[in-house]
Amino acid sequence: MSVKSAWKRVVGKLSSSATWARSSVRGRRVVAGVVVVAVCALGYWLLLNRNRDSARRALRVRRAIEEKRLETAQSELAHWLQTEPRSAQAHFLKARLAWSMDDLATVDRELGSARSLGYSGRDLDRARGLLLARGDRKREAEALLKRAIADGQEADPEASLALATLYMSAFRLEEAGWILDDWARKAPADVRPLLLRAEVDIRLSAAPEIILGRYQRALERDSKSAPARLGLAEQLRVHQRFEEAAAHYREYLESRPDDLAGLLGAGQDALELGRLDEATRLLDRALARAPRDPVALGARATVEERLGRFESALAYLDRALAADPFDVANHYHMMVILTRLGRRGLAEKERRAVERLKDEQAWFARVSRDLRYNPTDVELRAQAAQWLLTHGHEQEGVEWANMVLRERPSHPLLNRLLADYYRRTGQLGLANLHETHAAPAAEKPGESR
Repeated sequence: MSVKSAWKRVVGKLSSSATWARSSVRGRRVVAGVVVVAVCALGYWLLLNRNRDSARRALRVRRAIEEKRLETAQSELAHWLQTEPRSAQAHFLKARLAWSMDDLATVDRELGSARSLGYSGRDLDRARGLLLARGDRKREAEALLKRAIADGQEADPEASLALATLYMSAFRLEEAGWILDDWARKAPADVRPLLLRAEVDIRLSAAPEIILGRYQRALERDSKSAPARLGLAEQLRVHQRFEEAAAHYREYLESRPDDLAGLLGAGQDALELGRLDEATRLLDRALARAPRDPVALGARATVEERLGRFESALAYLDRALAADPFDVANHYHMMVILTRLGRRGLAEKERRAVERLKDEQAWFARVSRDLRYNPTDVELRAQAAQWLLTHGHEQEGVEWANMVLRERPSHPLLNRLLADYYRRTGQLGLANLHETHAAPAAEKPGESR
């Protein structure tokens, strides 16, 4: 029944008793009472129907977001907010939609609107935790996400992924493992927590059978999972189970024939098995997709060396070291070939580079180990950031440097390194900002050790 027809029915009933009521005070009182009751009933009926309509709208929007029908969700929300601009639930769902579209500014604005209009509870805190985890306010995000996960009896993949990623980025690997184990237990068909758990195990130098077991259980959950198949192949190759690895690489490449990681791994595996023609074919396909990949170039140099084509091998290694001058394996390979060709001066130069890089890697390994036990130590984080920024891992280095600068904004060395990085990448505003915080005589990269 429409609002209009309901009102007509009430008015009609009142009119039918109007004549009798006019001549009586008592009648007038009865009519007044009837009017009050009728108006209250009508108000309740309208409120009930509006709440039902809002519930139906919310259900439609939630389903559209979950099913990735984002245009449908946008249309539903636009109509909803046009008729109910102060609906806290509509603003909250608009924030959820914006999150699906990676529009973080709208997420922040709509969450604020939902909160100011009275929306509260676990859903709002969870959404805010997810938003803060994408920004600089990691501590606030951690508290909100932990609460969201602890409050739910079922798996919360989005919150679990955000919290585990937060822990992994801060070297809090054991805590990341606990979150992933809880996620895997609550969602027995989901392969993602097992894949991330394997990554944590690799960084923790866990036993091979533990790491391999993660990928095998992931494939038991989903035999068509390409990341699980590739991860298992990679770990089998790392642990010198080359024939088993080859079978998994073949299955992986059947579904993804042009995937760089699959081609490169399969090429390296074929090289270990002595299948030079197959290795050449796979590595050349990898290089066609990534001509400057130092690992593919180094592996291709090995093929040329085994075929006795030393000058060709050196040419591949020159390209590899131009792409990544910090690759110890390629420097060592270059030293071996130069020694074999009798070019002792150049070979000695490569030997010194190998020794220097090995020392630097051993130093970083110690810092990484110490961070496992003291993940919040600011100076250890600063040392890790310095190494990453000066050894070709600039994106990770920038993240770590900013993590440190949130607690020590005037750290001179990191400000200098970031100023150099931003100037080199053409971001002059950021370069000037960090320049103002750097000491006049900041250390050069590598001197703080």
